[in-house]
Amino acid sequence: GGGGGGDARGAGPGGGAGTKKTKKSGNKVFDYDDDAAAPTFASNAPRSGGSGEGSGGTGGGPGGNTFVEQLKYKTLRVGMKVLGVVVDVNERGLQVSLPNGLKGTVTRAEASDVFSPSQVIVASDDNDASSDEDDTEDEGGDGEGQLLLMDMFQVGQTVRCCVRQLGKGKSGGKRIDLSLKLSAVCAGIAPDALVDGAAVPACVESVEDHGYVLSFGIKGAPRGFLPRKSTGGAGTRQLHRGSLVDVVLTGDDTKGGKKGRKGGGTGVLTATSDAKRVAAHVTHESDGTAMATLLPGMLVNARVRAVLVDGLSVAFMTYFTATVDAFHVADAKGPGALAAGVVSGPAPDPSTAHKAGERCRARVLFVDVATKRVGLTLRPHLLNPPPPATTTTAGRDATADEGATIGSSQLSFLPKPGVAYAAAIIRRIDPSVGVLLELPPASASPALVGHLAAAAVMGYAHISDVADEHVDKLEKRFKVGAKVRARVIGHRSLDGVANVSLKPSVLDQPFLSLDELTAGMTVQGEVVAVEPYGAVVKLAPGVKAICPPLHVSDVPGRTTSIKVREGARLTFRVLSVDHERGRAVVTHKKTIIKSELPVIADIAAAVPGAVTHGVVTGVESYGVFVQLYGQLRGLAGAQDLGLTADQTPADIFAVGQCVRTTVVRADRGKLKLSLAPGGVVAAGVR
Repeated sequence: GGGGGGDARGAGPGGGAGTKKTKKSGNKVFDYDDDAAAPTFASNAPRSGGSGEGSGGTGGGPGGNTFVEQLKYKTLRVGMKVLGVVVDVNERGLQVSLPNGLKGTVTRAEASDVFSPSQVIVASDDNDASSDEDDTEDEGGDGEGQLLLMDMFQVGQTVRCCVRQLGKGKSGGKRIDLSLKLSAVCAGIAPDALVDGAAVPACVESVEDHGYVLSFGIKGAPRGFLPRKSTGGAGTRQLHRGSLVDVVLTGDDTKGGKKGRKGGGTGVLTATSDAKRVAAHVTHESDGTAMATLLPGMLVNARVRAVLVDGLSVAFMTYFTATVDAFHVADAKGPGALAAGVVSGPAPDPSTAHKAGERCRARVLFVDVATKRVGLTLRPHLLNPPPPATTTTAGRDATADEGATIGSSQLSFLPKPGVAYAAAIIRRIDPSVGVLLELPPASASPALVGHLAAAAVMGYAHISDVADEHVDKLEKRFKVGAKVRARVIGHRSLDGVANVSLKPSVLDQPFLSLDELTAGMTVQGEVVAVEPYGAVVKLAPGVKAICPPLHVSDVPGRTTSIKVREGARLTFRVLSVDHERGRAVVTHKKTIIKSELPVIADIAAAVPGAVTHGVVTGVESYGVFVQLYGQLRGLAGAQDLGLTADQTPADIFAVGQCVRTTVVRADRGKLKLSLAPGGVVAAGVR
């Protein structure tokens, strides 16, 4: 087991809360507190950042000051196991939110054991190229065809990760490469840990008529079987080969049960993925419990040993100690604790939410076997995940959680990027790091209040986001309790906290996300690249759009323009916003940009007689195809073009031409248009 943690700033060996007494016995030092019920263990070998085999970097400083060593890039190690939340999925890999605002990358080859043979993770110099080679393996052996990551994973899904590699990304920033393979995550766990009633992660090895064959990533362990009737039924997403799912073992047909596995039994373990049962399962210590057998996501009974200035020191499973950092303490308690009374976010002062001796449930946040560090979380969205929701779409826009995955919460309480607050309240100042703010819904942007939860939430502004100019001393610029303008720029999904900016340049931006874009909106953007498929336009930080070749010039048929070049800052108009694919389409045609006619972007607005501007996308002998806003496309028949007897559509109309069009009718989703005489716009004249 692991013991009380220390840090370089600690006053003594195994520094922590409480008075320490030590005595040696063989190769161990037994550390115990005066108020502790049982001893904790510490190694004689000092570690980087502190002395003692601690689990959270809790140290005692001059004058009795104590602190928690937060998980950050510098303290990550290859092989460390961490809890994460999937924030983006595509067929090249996943982006995962980690504790304390960190983000990691999972390549396709490291997303599941089905992509390559099981292997124990080791520190290596593997790069993306080697991972791509793994992707070429045969992935359709079970008859399901090609394996798709967007089928296996969902945005919002909680996953267990193993740090695979640390280094620089392509843009020069810090990169955290992760593996979700159970062969890496469960390294160090013996087959006899798979006892009836145990909650364990599993990987779908194959999909059968009556259920799913599971593997556990543990060498020598038998396979498992998850009956379809034990998946939770309606409301849970469909599992695919390679999907990760949390299960509780319910039976073992290996002869002799646990003893049979020790003797090399080949039976099958039955399991259930019922969401409530999995989420409520508490892991207790056993004869085989050790630091290496702890997994992120485990629910444990814990006791608060000490309340520190920036977190908690806690004990669990008798012989283990851990820390809870300031972002993972419980929510503020009691009416009036904060301005809104109810707040979804960590308590600014841990002492208002916890007291020494308090007993609670906690989940393991991270485990570092090398340094004997363990972090726990008390955040409600991870402790008590919401009931599973039916999946409506796969991939990046999915918000439903995996029915059997702990903590796969839909974080619906977090405001969307772009939401502005006129009176956010500063609740805590972390010198040289950032400020914690309360975001009351009453002070949010009026147009976006409908998207917000009733309760206030917590936001965090990093020191680099508090002002347009450089700030050295946060405590001199801000005061606790002061009200400031703030705007949401993203999410720390695992922490359950919104990322916010206090920069005037960000506050004054017209939009910061695709959610704020609407068809017909006039925008300013910078051309960052000109490709064969169109110009790539940066509209705001993190928001890009495509200007198709057909829309770069007002001249029909021309697909290039001297004005639309890399680095140019131009005016565009939004044609459509595709939230599912995460992109917007804009036009640089002056006629469309300056048009004062109504914007018709959906079939409901296409009432007979409505007039708008459109762009010709096709000319045929029987009529002209016209693109309007959104996804609307219509056909103006030859009889509705105002042609003379000796004219054809090609004589008057050309692809890329702007036209004034009138809606004739909209039947069963099909748009009938008219390009009456005088409706043609030539040379920019209506």
